[in-house]
Parts: sequence; C-alpha cells; structure tokens
Amino acid sequence: MACAATASPYVNTCGTDPERSMLSHLFGAPVNPATTAPLDGTLVRFDQNRHAPGGNAAAVSMGRDGFAYVQTYGQIGDTHYADKAGKQITAIMSMVKQLGG
Repeated sequence: MACAATASPYVNTCGTDPERSMLSHLFGAPVNPATTAPLDGTLVRFDQNRHAPGGNAAAVSMGRDGFAYVQTYGQIGDTHYADKAGKQITAIMSMVKQLGG
C-alpha cells in the first residue's frame, strides 16, 4: 500500500525502516538486517485484542489486527507464529510502559 494511504490493512511501504530505527534505539547501537536476500515468507494477521491490556487494543491506540512476518523456513503454522508475535508485542508494550510511554 502506498505510504500516504490510510485504509485497511494499514501496512504501508514508505521507503523507511522504522523497525530498524526502533531496535537501534533500544539496543543503543545500529542493527543490520540478518539477510539482504529476497524475502519469501508470509504476512500473518492476528487479533491484537488477545494481547492488549483488558483485551482491548483500541484502548491503547492499537487496531484489532496485528501483523507478523513469518519466514518460510520457520513456518509451523500461522496460529503458532501469530501467538508468538502477540507475545512479543505484549513484551514490547510492557517495555514502553516501563519507559513512561
């Protein structure tokens, strides 16, 4: 989806790498991609309400749907990885809350 678009599924391509910026900030040093090879995985949609405080993602300014990129070589099943991604998001939200965000 184009960068300026504001429509479902709200996953945009803006020519930036906010995840790399966030991880570099959190680790205190620049991080580099694990690979520069073409990606061949799957974008998995999952329900963020399961992992949000009180089961309500909207209460913390998040949409109901979250997305996790799953590498092809690691796929066991979409549900397994969606749950794992949700747990990672919960951990990140906990860290942000501890930092006063």
